[in-house]
Amino acid sequence: QRLYSLLSNLTHFFSSINIPKDFLSTTLPRLPRLRSIQLLSIDDLSESDYAAVAEHCPNLESLCLNENRFSPTRNLSDDRLLRIVRGCPNIRAVQLNYCSLLTTVGVAGMMTGLPNLRDLRAHGSLGKVDIPHIISLGPNLRHVRVAGENCSSVLGSKLLAAVTESCGEIRELYVS
Repeated sequence: QRLYSLLSNLTHFFSSINIPKDFLSTTLPRLPRLRSIQLLSIDDLSESDYAAVAEHCPNLESLCLNENRFSPTRNLSDDRLLRIVRGCPNIRAVQLNYCSLLTTVGVAGMMTGLPNLRDLRAHGSLGKVDIPHIISLGPNLRHVRVAGENCSSVLGSKLLAAVTESCGEIRELYVS
């Protein structure tokens, strides 16, 4: 109990270890000031963990979710991502790494559901996601970093076209 009272002022939560199932659902209700979540291993998160982010982090501004690219288990689906977006509409920065279950529908929903999104980073495979289309839905994007399996020379030219046509505020573009 004392630990939770000490953590009640926590604004940033970073974990590079695998979060145990239901850890977020029991911890996040006690962290009312949380603004940033960075999880480098989400393989074991439960449905209630995703629900807890959506329910208990309405002031979240930054979200980083990383699946273990070497694990056969995939966890982050369109539904889970959109649940977080609906509960956390103030997110300004998103990083999604190796989230291969995501589709264009889910990531497009994220883009339209987060009008304040300024920073989008995607590394590794994002499943079947049309990255140029996604970028075209983010007119307020200032920082875009896309690397990995979703990038190719053909896609790169489409991505550049989408950025120049849609992102009037762009400051940083990284495609690899």
